[in-house]
Amino acid sequence: MASYTRRNFLGGTLFAALMKADLNSIYQKIRNNQKQIGVGIAVILLLVISMSYFFVVMDSDEETDSSIDIEITGYDSSPNCDGYSHSGDGDVDDPYQIENVHDLQCISSGYYELADDIDASGTEEWRNNFEPISTFDDHVDFKGLDGNGYTITDLHIDSNILNHGCDGTEADSVQKWTDTNDLASSGMFDCLSDVTIENITFNSTSQNAETKYAGLLSGYVENSDLSDVTVEDSSLEHDGNEDSIAIGGLIGMAFNTHVDNIVIDDTTVEGEDNYYAGGIVGYLNDDSIITNSEYVNSVVEAEGTFNPSGIELYSWNIGGIAGSVSEDGTIENSYSSGTLVSRDDSNLNTDIEHDRPPVGGIAGLSDGVVYASDSSMDIVTKAESNDGTIVGHNNGTVDSVYYHGGTKSLVGYNAGTIMDSYTTQSSDITGYDGNGDYQNVYTLNINELDTPNGVTATKVDSESSTGDGAKDEMIFLDFENTWETTSELPTLQFKNE
Repeated sequence: MASYTRRNFLGGTLFAALMKADLNSIYQKIRNNQKQIGVGIAVILLLVISMSYFFVVMDSDEETDSSIDIEITGYDSSPNCDGYSHSGDGDVDDPYQIENVHDLQCISSGYYELADDIDASGTEEWRNNFEPISTFDDHVDFKGLDGNGYTITDLHIDSNILNHGCDGTEADSVQKWTDTNDLASSGMFDCLSDVTIENITFNSTSQNAETKYAGLLSGYVENSDLSDVTVEDSSLEHDGNEDSIAIGGLIGMAFNTHVDNIVIDDTTVEGEDNYYAGGIVGYLNDDSIITNSEYVNSVVEAEGTFNPSGIELYSWNIGGIAGSVSEDGTIENSYSSGTLVSRDDSNLNTDIEHDRPPVGGIAGLSDGVVYASDSSMDIVTKAESNDGTIVGHNNGTVDSVYYHGGTKSLVGYNAGTIMDSYTTQSSDITGYDGNGDYQNVYTLNINELDTPNGVTATKVDSESSTGDGAKDEMIFLDFENTWETTSELPTLQFKNE
């Protein structure tokens, strides 16, 4: 903050001094010597200015000094991070301090924490906006970031000029699917490995990306723990290509990573030609788990027209929590609301039921476990797809879900197991059956439902399922750890915490 002080006597003093000058003499000198005309004009202008200044001050009612405060932030241009120094020691007991957006951009090795709210609005004027922080490098040993409950506001990420690879080098955006050491990835961080990110809020964050993996926090995350992260009023726009893989509101691709207590609200994830698109994670892979998390009042809108070369999978996968869940992946105690939009109408093999694009309120495609979750996502598709309020295409297990919103079936296509679950909707339990297994599936408020393979969903008395009566009627829901009773029908405990 710079302060400039104007004293009342300054104008009067200058005016009085100039009045003592012989203006007629000045005039004669100007006439007699043209070379002095510049000096004369300068003196006359100075006289006029001082008189104006004097009378403005005299007209003021203020008896004391008046001050003009001018705030100079200095953050409207990107920093030079070579040799950049943060306060703190960078260890777990004395993390490096992030006090402004330059500190944030220059994160490198060590532990970090936010020391205040960060105004990142200046990044919109930076040449490349905020450049994804590279941490996947032999020379960088980034350990983690604790937000301490602070908020980063108006962060503008543009990764279209520089495509970062997860080896810390600039990477071409076209990479082989199997090449995990050189991945084009983008977010606030390009890639994260063996780190902890916690207690942080992002407000009005935006990213434009063309990388293989993209998320507002990071495109690619492995062996990490992310918790207590909130994203509000933000957007991710991704212009894909034939090698695009996964985009998500928080993470594009997650390997062996725990994602807990995430809230993403009033946010849009939008992409073209992306293989997996999810509200929180694009592809939940390899022992990764999402718990106690919400993607609410938000939109996932995606378009896909082809498979990546040599990969025999479904054409694209769109989910409110995750686009796809691998065999070892799990989503539990999670909720979504808003809208899922599948824009493309050039589907592959749409006459074959199991090849239709999966679109689901919790997961698009699931080979893993979806447990104790709920969704009221509105699903909009241009072409025939496997769309379900909980899971679009299920090859895994859907367990202990309570489905009380949306207009689609519980699962779009079921080749796995649906068990210990309840619905209040009159739509089918599953849209298409792939010889799936059904155990203890119940309906409330409606007549018994038949699945496509003839298995009946048993009717439960809905009036007896309100309040504490739900514990007697809905015996397969865990009311001790996961669900709680209300004056109406049950809800997930974590939503009220």
